[in-house]
Amino acid sequence: GKLFLSGNIQVNRIQMTEEQHVMVTNAGSELPVVAIGGITLEDINDIMSTGVQGIAVSGAIINAPDPVEYTREILSRLKHD
Repeated sequence: GKLFLSGNIQVNRIQMTEEQHVMVTNAGSELPVVAIGGITLEDINDIMSTGVQGIAVSGAIINAPDPVEYTREILSRLKHD
């Protein structure tokens, strides 16, 4: 589901329901958890710090002035985590 919901837990602008937070923390290596919904470059470090294994970004790439460069920056930030 979407990561940016009105919920109980907030890490900067990231909001997760208690159920989502428990799911991420208990997923282990058998179930990859991927964050989706409204993700931008500025969110990547905070999102990855929640324990998810990946992110899905579409709107921010499509709407970027230079989608190729924006995608490169996303990949660069993910490699540094």
